[in-house]
Amino acid sequence: MSLIEKYNTLYKKVFKNEVIDPSSYFEYYTYLLLMENEALQNEGVIKSNQKIVDSKPISHAPAGPDIEVFGLNVAFICECSLKSGSMQFDDEHESISRHYEKFREENESNYRDILCFFISPKISFEISEWFYYLRNEVKIIPIELDTFNLLMSKLSNSNIDTYENQILKLSSIVFSIEKHQDWVKKINKFVGKMTI
Repeated sequence: MSLIEKYNTLYKKVFKNEVIDPSSYFEYYTYLLLMENEALQNEGVIKSNQKIVDSKPISHAPAGPDIEVFGLNVAFICECSLKSGSMQFDDEHESISRHYEKFREENESNYRDILCFFISPKISFEISEWFYYLRNEVKIIPIELDTFNLLMSKLSNSNIDTYENQILKLSSIVFSIEKHQDWVKKINKFVGKMTI
């Protein structure tokens, strides 16, 4: 079973409500997906902020980022949401921006590049528009779950330098896109064409 198939199977349990708390498991499976990269595990730090007991999530991450990732030169957070449509914007846009800004302030002396991945099965127009217009202030990449899964699968066997270079290449393209309407589509397209 490929890495993509493995996580598609796990995420389907979330979408079909086959787990006790779908939102907590969505965060947890995203954390496990990040842990698939041995180089990042060995040379960096991947930290889930939710409570995990006996390999099971007990709760969501408390106020703050869901997941924090520290590489050698790049640090990023992951914010995971199952919400969609206008509820996604209403409930997430402010807290994600706030979490990113706090994370950046805490880590900017140690890392040149600090990003945030906002991960959801479907990115709403409203939230992508919000992050697009703030892109010069907050480096938040709205990425659909299938695309994030593909990105992490492609990077799973890479060394730390390749991992960070590909993340930076993606962010460079994302933050140089000129039309908001193309943003999420171009992120999907770039990741789809990415070769390691």
